[in-house]
Formats: sequence, structure tokens, C-alpha cells
Amino acid sequence: MQRVRSFEETPYATKAVLRNGLTVIVHEFRAHPLAHIATYVPCGFHREPETSAGLSRILARMFFKSTAAKDAGAVSRDIHAMGGMQSSTGTPDGSFHDLLVPSAQWKKALEVHAEALQNLSPDSGDIGGEYARMLREDAARRADPDAQAWSELMGIAFGANRYSFGTPEAPADSTPPSRDRLLEYYRAACSPSRAILVVAGAVNASEVLTEVVRLYDRQRPPAAGPSPRAGRTSQGEFRYGAVAGTGSIGAILAGFHVAPASSADWPALEVLRAMLGSGEESVLAHRLRDGRKAILQGEVRLETCEDGGYFAFNLRVEPDAFDRAEIGLMTELEILKRSEPELAEIERAKAQLERDCWLNQGTLSGRSHGLIRHEAMGDWKKWNQVIPQIRRVKPSDITRVARNYFRIENCALVESLPSGAERQNVSAETLRSTLVTLLETSVAQELAERERETRPAIDLPGPPEAFKPIEVAYPVRRASILRGPELYIHEDHTLPLLCIGFFYPGGKLFENPGNSGITSLLLKTLLCSSREDEACRLRRQLEIYGGSLIPVVEDDFFGFVVHVLSRFAEPSLQILGRLLELPNLEKENLDRLRRLQLASMPNPQHSSPSGAIEKLNRVLFGEHPYGLAPAGSEAAIGRISSEELKAWYTANVRNKKPIVVITGDTQGTSLAGFFVRRFSGSRFQEVRLPDAYVKAVEKSSILEEKRQGGPGMALIGFQAPPAADEDASAVSVLQSHMAGPNGRLAEALRQKLNAGTDASMVYVPRARGGSCVLYGLAPPGEEQHVSGVIEEEIRSLLERPMVYRDYRAAVNAAVATHLFAQESRTDRILALAKGIVAGESLEEIIERAVRLQQVTEEDLDDVIHRVFNLDRSVILRILSTLPMP
Repeated sequence: MQRVRSFEETPYATKAVLRNGLTVIVHEFRAHPLAHIATYVPCGFHREPETSAGLSRILARMFFKSTAAKDAGAVSRDIHAMGGMQSSTGTPDGSFHDLLVPSAQWKKALEVHAEALQNLSPDSGDIGGEYARMLREDAARRADPDAQAWSELMGIAFGANRYSFGTPEAPADSTPPSRDRLLEYYRAACSPSRAILVVAGAVNASEVLTEVVRLYDRQRPPAAGPSPRAGRTSQGEFRYGAVAGTGSIGAILAGFHVAPASSADWPALEVLRAMLGSGEESVLAHRLRDGRKAILQGEVRLETCEDGGYFAFNLRVEPDAFDRAEIGLMTELEILKRSEPELAEIERAKAQLERDCWLNQGTLSGRSHGLIRHEAMGDWKKWNQVIPQIRRVKPSDITRVARNYFRIENCALVESLPSGAERQNVSAETLRSTLVTLLETSVAQELAERERETRPAIDLPGPPEAFKPIEVAYPVRRASILRGPELYIHEDHTLPLLCIGFFYPGGKLFENPGNSGITSLLLKTLLCSSREDEACRLRRQLEIYGGSLIPVVEDDFFGFVVHVLSRFAEPSLQILGRLLELPNLEKENLDRLRRLQLASMPNPQHSSPSGAIEKLNRVLFGEHPYGLAPAGSEAAIGRISSEELKAWYTANVRNKKPIVVITGDTQGTSLAGFFVRRFSGSRFQEVRLPDAYVKAVEKSSILEEKRQGGPGMALIGFQAPPAADEDASAVSVLQSHMAGPNGRLAEALRQKLNAGTDASMVYVPRARGGSCVLYGLAPPGEEQHVSGVIEEEIRSLLERPMVYRDYRAAVNAAVATHLFAQESRTDRILALAKGIVAGESLEEIIERAVRLQQVTEEDLDDVIHRVFNLDRSVILRILSTLPMP
């Protein structure tokens, strides 16, 4: 205690401030055998010197690289050996540096973190490589229509201070900063006196604080640190801009300046955001999308930084719907300004926010970052008061903040026009005048229509009771229902949430090129297909219970993941059962859902690793359904009739036994009664997967494609063992050796390409065959070089056995990756469902970490030679047409 300035303790966390000014918070949370170390330093990109744009981003990229004691390769190998996963993220105000490790490794991880924060020693070559990589990413972002539209919105809303919200300034100079310049900025920005360090997980607070004092208790004069470049931006007139998009779908971005998260208005703004954009019964979905048919999709963003906030809308619209969507949005906002919203709408929004808050606390990074944000705002102890603050918001608060911020003169609006479209004679004043002129009539018409609406009966539950978490690890249980589904139940009482996976085998595995995407389309009909009174009432009631339905289309199964507040588990399941009976498959509704699905597809001209892997899979799997895209093809979706969709529903959902996986705050088999009543009986049939396994690739092939947007890429793909195969664990260990920023593939590309790049290996085991894809992002013109380096590494593995150190590091990393995935309840459910569908026993699924630890060097060598057959590989090169930075 003599070596700290101050010390505070609460039941859930301990805070100390060291003599050198470092703020340390330790949060003991033992739900998983993990430890998360996060450091926040207030050196975001809007604190950069005017003449040195990009310094904060380069500094964040260098954080886990070379130090005074070790070079970049040594630091990376140390993190890999302990099974760690690191990341650095920049924000307008500062940067987060995270390291997640198995809890047994927390001391080593803390040493790595302390060395990076106090003794960073960047290599000039690494600085140049990362700077070039950053310029390529900036160029790719400028070529992306969505990013262009957001940048335009920031430009007209903030002017000279345009980089306050998520669009960092592109450096004007292609020459990287000197090592001395970066070190000067680092010493000012990363002084311990300005940093916040949080250690969360299965750790002991006293032991952590003792180690932190040992590592950080060095007197160092506090640095002044970089100051914000500009203060809060004000806006006094309506502003308008337009950008040229690509594709057949347009977008409208509109935003309003609001107060920052430290303001007393923030809880009401959060509730307002959820009212407008969270869930299928939000204003955007229910009123603008399903009611007025003015938009295809809608999203609401609420951004914050130190000196202000921004409330933004992103609407996807058809080419002829811009005017209708804009007046529709302004009408909804005007109604909120004129009258208090119904209590049911407020309660729905609060429940959605409560669920999201709890989900955010389900991971150590969510907990660490929450503590950091509240400490940066002045009081870390308010971290667990977010839900009570939201619950105190009243209808009058919503009207007040809507009137205060949703003023036409506080609005900026950007139109992203579809390919080939033009807007004639549009200016800020013309559009403002049009909106103001039409608004009164539009509001009157909308209110008159609402008077004629039938308001369904909704149950408004009382306030939640206090929840006391229990950090006890329960085993997964299986409960069999006579002539019904099997339930897989994992009790987890750390949060008052229940997560339910409700899946049907098959789906995409039964598709063909002629109906590709029909499974995804079917889920849309179940999720958002109808405004009929009963369907609306059910969806609204589910969302008042904190429920959300996430559609899932995997290669071997499909369905929903349901998140709900656990106190409403039983009624939420009743609602889910009813929704599965209410698909609206009529032609008019189907036409609209087709457009929704097409609007959600990625732009084929903008490459990403996931999109490139989908392209490669078409060749790797040939005519097998695994080669089809989950969302389908534009041609196939356009041909699907309502009769086909009805037949697909009958064949795959109606009277079929689902696979049910439950994790969360439940008691044993307490929910089994619902499934006995709803999904058991002689009429319910099991769905069996077809026995058709993937046919082997007969010979190697090489494909090349040009892309107008995004980076270049090189990929090499192989067929790999299916999920239940005895070799699957060995391939997972091999993936850990090759993948990620600490993997062998990224290290080889750094050494041989002399430039920073993303590289990884992705192994996807499926029930009837797997895939293994190695890829690397490439500077323009270097795609073939990157392809050659990847092939070189594969040949090296084939010719020379892996050294023991690398083998042990790969096993540790594979086990750690498995443990990391257990944090997310959704990932936990999907992993269990994949194993069940693939035919694995519950014991095999539970003991996956043990099987990874049992992989031997001989197993690894054998699987390398079985999988990496270059004579049966598929090579894909995505050639970027972006100019060299």
C-alpha cells in the first residue's frame, strides 16, 4: 500500500493508482479459465498533430512488435507460445491494446504488456511496412461506396473536425514517419501517468496488483501528452451531399450532433437509438420498411468521443425511393418530438438495451473496455449502473432529447446514388425546403393512419429483480424427449440471459444452383415477413422480453439463435413456436423479401477474405452444395417462387424435429415441458443428412480475378477432413501454427515481402467434408509474389518436420483458441450444434480441448502430407486495380 497513491475496493473490482500515475483496475471473473489484459492510452487519431496524420494508427500497429529487449519476431513467438491473442484498436480519443490468454499465463502476458507500454522500440523496417499497409487500407476504404458515403457525411457535418467519428485522416505523405518522430509521440502519448490498465478474468486481485507494482513502479516524469485537435463541432444549417455508389441499391445517411456519453442525456439517447433501430419492431423496421415500404434496411449508430456525440441513420433504398425514405424518416422523428412515445415502445427499447448490456458483459474484453470507458469518463464504479440508468428513462425524456437534437438545422444528409443514377437540381436549401414543406402533411397523414390501427394486447412486465451471478462451471447435459427432439443444456448463471439454438439439419446442404439461397430466404419470411396483427404482436412481445432472433444458415443446418432475458424464458419459447407457424409466403411479400436479401449481399467488386474463400469453395467443392454461397445467387433468388418456398418449408421445417441447444440462466430440464408439448408426437420426423460426401479434386487449378475495390489477395485451398474425422484435431493444431498475426504464414510474408500484411489459415470442418484455405493480402501487383510465398511455406512443411518449440506453441494456441470461443454464448451453441449434426457424441464434443492436447508431432506430420497435396489444390488470385499508394 505504500507504493500506491490511492486504493479503492468494491465487491466486483479493485482500483489502485501507482506513484507514477498509472491507473490499475483488477476485475475478478472466474466463469472461464482466461485472463484479459487491456491498456488504454488517450492518443486517438483526433489528437494527432495537424502535420502528422496517421501517427496514432502506426503507433497502435507497433504496440505488440519490437521492444528494447526483443525484436518483433520474438514478441510474436512469446505470445503464440502462451496461446495468446492480441489486438490494438484505435478510436477518436485513444487506443485499446488487448491481450487474451489462458489464466495460467497471466503473469507472462502482463510482462509482455508492460514491456510494450514502457519500452517500445520500433524497427524502421516494421514502421515502413505497416505504414504502407495502412495506406493500402485507406485506399481500399476510399474505393468502398459505404465508406465513401460515411466519409462524406463526416465531411459536411464536421468540416475541419471531420475525423471525430470513425474516419481517420489519410496521411498526405507516402513517406512513413521516422523512428525518432514515432518514439517522440510514443513517449508523450504512452506515459503510464496517462494510461488505464485493466486485468480481468480468473485472477487474484492482490497477486495482480503486486505484479503490476513490480513491473510499473518506476518513477518517470509525466508527459504532457497530445491534446485534442479541435473542440466540439456545432452546426447551424441543414447540410447535404451526394456520392456515386455501385450496384443497383442506394443509401441515405443522415446524422445529428448530440451530447457525448458523459452527458446526462446519454441514457435517453441510447433508449431512443433502440426505439428507432433495434429489433424487427423498431421504428425503422416496422414503420419505414414494413409499413411505408420506403426502405429495404435501416441501421442506427450512436457514436461518442470526448467532446461530442453523433446520432446517425443508414438507410438502404431502391433507386426510386429516395424522396419517400427521406420524408418518412423525418416524419418519424417529428412525431417523436411532438408527443411522448407509448410505454410499450419504451419498455421494448429498454429490454433490448438490457440484453445487449448483459451480452457485452459475457466476454472479458467487454468487461475490461466497459471499466476503461467509465474510468476515462471519471467514475469506473458506474460501469455496473448502466442498466439502472436506462431503466430510469421516462417517455418525457425521449421527447425532450428528440426536440433538442432532431432539428432540421442540426441535420446533415448524404445520398449514395446507385450506379448510373443522377439527382437533378438538388442542393441543401432545395432539399431542406422540400422536407419542411411536406413534413406537416406527412405527419398528419401518419398520425391519422395510426388512429385507425388496432393496438394489440401486450404484456408489460415489472422491473427486474436484482441478479446475483454464480460463477460455477456446469457440465453440458442431454435430455431426451420421447418422440421429440433431444435437448442439450448448459447451465450458466453468470448473466441473467438465456441463449437458445433452434436448428434444423440440412437446409443449404439440400440446395442446388437453381434454388441457391432458398434457406436464407425462408428464414427471412419467418423473421420479418408479415405486418399482420398476430405476427406483429408476437414479435413485439418477444422484444419486450429482451428477445432477439438471429437467423443462422450453416453448411449443415439452419435455424435461429434466440437471446432473451432469462426471467422470460418460457413465454419467449411459446412465441418462437408460434412464429415458426406464421410464414407469409404470398407473392407480393416474397418480392419484397427477395429485394431485402439482394440488398444484404456483399458487393462482388469489393474483395474480402470471406468473399474470396466463398469464390474458391465453388471450385474446391465442385457441384456439391458446400460450394454454394449461403445467401445464394442473384439469378437463383429471382427464380424462387412462393410455391417452391412453401414446399421448402414443408420439407425442412414443418413437423420436423429440431436440434435444441440451451445455454444460460436456466435450471436443469425446467424448459423441457415446452418441447414435450410443442415438438413431440408421432407426426414429428427426424431429418437425415444425405450421405453424399464431397468428391475429391482431381487436379490443381489456378484462377485470377480483377477487383475494383479492396486489397489484392492470394489464396490456396485444399479439401480437408470432415468434422467427425480423427484427423480434425490435428488440422486445428496446424491451423494454429499457420494462422493469425503470430502464425508462421504472417511471419513468412513479413520477412519475404518486407511489408506488413494480413495472412491466415482457415479450416472449416463440415459434416460431409472440410476445407483448408491459406491466404494473404497483397499490395497491388504483388499477388503472385504472395501466392509464391504461401506455396513455399507449404512445401517447407512437407519437406521438413516442424520443430518441437513450434509444435508445442501450436498445441497451446489451439487449446487457447478453443477456450476463447467458449466466452461467446452464440459461438458455444454453434460449436455444439456443428458437432451434433456431424455425428459426434456429446462426450467427444466436450473433450475437444483434451483431443487437441493429445495431438502428437507424428499426427501433425501425417496430416500435413494428407491435406497439403499441391497437385489437388485450388489457387485464387484477386488482382486489385487500386493505385499504388
